[in-house]
Parts: sequence; structure tokens; C-alpha cells
Amino acid sequence: MSEPIKIAIAGAEGRMGRAVAAALEERTDMIAVAGFDRRVVREAGLVPLEEAVAAADVVIDFTSPEASAALAERLAELGGKALVSGPTGWTDEQLARVARAAQRMPIVRAGNFSLGVNMLMGLVRQAAAALSARDYDVEVVEAHHRRKVDAPSGTA
Repeated sequence: MSEPIKIAIAGAEGRMGRAVAAALEERTDMIAVAGFDRRVVREAGLVPLEEAVAAADVVIDFTSPEASAALAERLAELGGKALVSGPTGWTDEQLARVARAAQRMPIVRAGNFSLGVNMLMGLVRQAAAALSARDYDVEVVEAHHRRKVDAPSGTA
């Protein structure tokens, strides 16, 4: 068996950061080796960004578009190996910053990593192609936990 992929978690104190850490605990092919956040709290197991990058094969980030764009730029400067970025609500300027960083390192960016949601998006494309826009009205209703930062969500 090969060595597990070493993961650093950006926004480790946040809701998604904790979810990523919990998911990694169930795996043998990947391992969380570092967590970092805006604040460095060694008692909570958080380390400075530079330490996290040195320890990891990939950084997983579900923070915010601005934080993720800045992280992509910094990782490219530090020689980071790879970034997986999941925030939604990007501006064109932030996307351009990530694109420039992606010229120096691999970056996977998606607004939603849920298999079910991505399958649903494909089904919606098929339905839209089959139904005439002048005959149907479409409404999107979404529900989230009350601390959801980007509403409406990128998925909606």
C-alpha cells in the first residue's frame, strides 16, 4: 500500500474545515497532517501556513473566495504542491488571481463537491433543453443552516 496523501486544512476551525477533518479520520488513503486558520492556536492543533504547506501534499480550502484567492497566491509563492478550493461567490478579479496561481501549481476549484448536486446539475441541463422557457417558470428554493455565509449559495 502506498503512503497516504497528506492533507492540510485551511479554515480548520470553521464548519467545513471540521467536516473535512472528520471525513479524513475515516480514511486510510489520506491523512490530515496540519490545520491552519486566520488565528494560530497551537493548543487547538493549528499551525502557521508555512508549516502546513511544508507538511502537506495538498491543501483543502472551503473558506471564502477572498481568503482562497489569497491562499492560492501564497501557496504558489511557497511552492505548495496542490490546492482544492471550494468556496462560492467569486468575483472575476478573485478568479483571475486563482488562474494566475494555477499557472504555478495544480488547483481544483469547484462551487460544489457533492456528487448528488453535480448529478442534479446535469439533470437540470437536460430538463432545460427539453422544456420550452416560454411555457414554464422556474423557481429555486434553498434552505441552509442559519450561519450560511453566502446566500443565495453558489449551488442555487
